[in-house]
Amino acid sequence: MNMVTIEETVDKERDLVVISMHAKKVAIAMIQIAIMIITVAGIVTIAVIAETLDDTMDQGTDGYKNLVAGPESESDSKSGSESESESESESEPKHETKKDLDTQAFSSDEEIGPVPDISSGNGPALTERSFGSALLPGEGSAMAAYVQSGDRIPRRGEVGVDQKMIERLENSGYVMSGNRHHRMNAVRLRKENQVVSAEEKRQMLLASQEERKNKEAQLIAQLREMLTKKK
Repeated sequence: MNMVTIEETVDKERDLVVISMHAKKVAIAMIQIAIMIITVAGIVTIAVIAETLDDTMDQGTDGYKNLVAGPESESDSKSGSESESESESESEPKHETKKDLDTQAFSSDEEIGPVPDISSGNGPALTERSFGSALLPGEGSAMAAYVQSGDRIPRRGEVGVDQKMIERLENSGYVMSGNRHHRMNAVRLRKENQVVSAEEKRQMLLASQEERKNKEAQLIAQLREMLTKKK
């Protein structure tokens, strides 16, 4: 009997400890919730007070501006109404007769007849395919930029040296390092010839385009002279 009573008392004490621990956890959670509610309420009240203060400040500044700029605003409103009335009177359509329209049509300096297509004078743009095959990406356009500007295309081993200096050295008998290897020299000459031929084709197309424009301009001038003579 004594052992049974001891076990019962131990179980009761254990249950009491567990209950007290749960009660502490619940109390801590309630305290945290209460703190969060208080902080949120404080933030909301502060925001409301700030908004009301901003509204009162805006109303005060608007009232002060209205008091200061009272007569000026009245004059501005009068001038605005006058300008609106003038614009309405100007926007009223004017009835023009047929004679007025005919005189305006003949007195205008607008050109009669077809107008030539005015395009850019740079000619057709070259793409990477225009330079031929067996070229690295962007190599043809980079070499064509030197050809268009009239400069010498730089070669391997000529980095940091002026082009005029290289030409003077070659004319005096020096051989650059890029020209010693026969296969590399052949590849370089082939690439340069491809780019130069593409640039020559572009120049020929540009010249033919300019010639066609001049012919069209002459023809249009002749037709205009005929029209003016008939008038």
